[in-house]
Amino acid sequence: MTGLAVTDLCKSYPAAGGGRREVLKGVSLRIDKGECVGLIGESGSGKSTLIRCALGLEKPDSGRVDYEGSFVHEATGPDLLLFRREVQIVFQDPFASLNPRMTVEELVGEGLLVHRIEPSRARRRACVAELLGRVGLEADAMHRYPRAFSGGQRQRIAIARALAVSPRILVCDEPVSALDVSVQAQVINLLADMRSALGLGILFVAHDIGVVRYLCDSVLVLAEGRVVEEGPTETVFGDPQHDYTRALMAAAPVPDPAEAKARRALRRQQREAARGSEP
Repeated sequence: MTGLAVTDLCKSYPAAGGGRREVLKGVSLRIDKGECVGLIGESGSGKSTLIRCALGLEKPDSGRVDYEGSFVHEATGPDLLLFRREVQIVFQDPFASLNPRMTVEELVGEGLLVHRIEPSRARRRACVAELLGRVGLEADAMHRYPRAFSGGQRQRIAIARALAVSPRILVCDEPVSALDVSVQAQVINLLADMRSALGLGILFVAHDIGVVRYLCDSVLVLAEGRVVEEGPTETVFGDPQHDYTRALMAAAPVPDPAEAKARRALRRQQREAARGSEP
């Protein structure tokens, strides 16, 4: 088996007043090299918990996370080091994910040092300059601190940091939700370009259906800790089978005013029909 595979993952936490609150209920997914998988669901559906378990940051109650044939939660030594290098994450908030006390050179080059890819500072600096150029930033940005950059630029720095160690899988935890719309488009296009150029497998977690539809080959819809629908992106969004998926699509913004008006009229008719059927 290759790639990152999550199988029948369950996770619960202590609940107020005693007992346990189930957050994940038998979730399975798989990401292979070069594939972009979308994961959508409203806040509280379990997306963040799934990411933490998939990255080995939390241990599930049951189920497995495998990478390249190795059980992630039992991996040690070389297997664990390989996983930590080849599966990287881009967090949601670029303002919180970058250490404000480190320069861009230190932030992007840290992985090269930790994983002993490039111990020479001079060559490490050259690698950082190349990575910054790849994400659309000037080489002289490496001498500055995160506070000197806009939100979109910080997210580019975060992407450069993740790419520095040549990962095979990139987990993107709502990486554009904190950015302006125009900047969102730039970051999404950057991720698409990096995927094409480097053959990255991407798990793209979001609540924006439009972004997922543009970027992802396949999609899973998560509701209350369960995958309620999955399949090729256009199949799921073109003909959704589950009521929850249809509700998410109905709530999504529509750029075409005529289509938006038609949707509002349809929802009005559905509400009136529902009221008329009440005894």
